Amino acid sequence: MLTPRQVCISLIMLQLISLNSTVASVSPPGTFVTRSSIHQQQLEQGYPDLLPSGGIAPQYLPLSHRRERLARNLVGFIPYWMGDGWEEIPPELVTHVCWFSLELNASGDIDAAHGWPDGPLVDYFHTFGVPVLLTATLFDGNAL
Repeated sequence: MLTPRQVCISLIMLQLISLNSTVASVSPPGTFVTRSSIHQQQLEQGYPDLLPSGGIAPQYLPLSHRRERLARNLVGFIPYWMGDGWEEIPPELVTHVCWFSLELNASGDIDAAHGWPDGPLVDYFHTFGVPVLLTATLFDGNAL
C-alpha cells in the first residue's frame, strides 16, 4: 500500500514524464512529426472501464470552502483505470484534481465516458474544497 506522499510523488512524476514525452523535436520544414503522449499510449492499451456509467445526471455535493490555502497549485491526476485509487490522494495536499478522460470524436460528441460521472469521487474532493476538473481528449490529429 502506498502512502499518500508516495501517491502524490508518483502523480507528479507521471505528469513530468508525460510533459517530457510530448516535447516536439526539430523537423525539416514541411514535415509534421506526431508523437503520442503517455496518456494516449495507456488509453490505447485498452484499459477496461472500471467505474460504472450512469444514465442520470448526478447531483454532487457543493464545493466546500477550503480552510487553508496552499502556497502553490498542485494538481492530482486521476486516470479512470485507477479505479478507487483516487482514495489514496490526500485532499489537503492538492489544489485541484483532473479526472482523465472523456474521449471525444471530431464532432465533439463523447465516444467513451469511461465511467464518468463518478459521484463519490467528486463528492469526496468537494467536501475538502478541491475542484474536480474533467479532461476531454481527442488524440486523432486528423480529426481536429
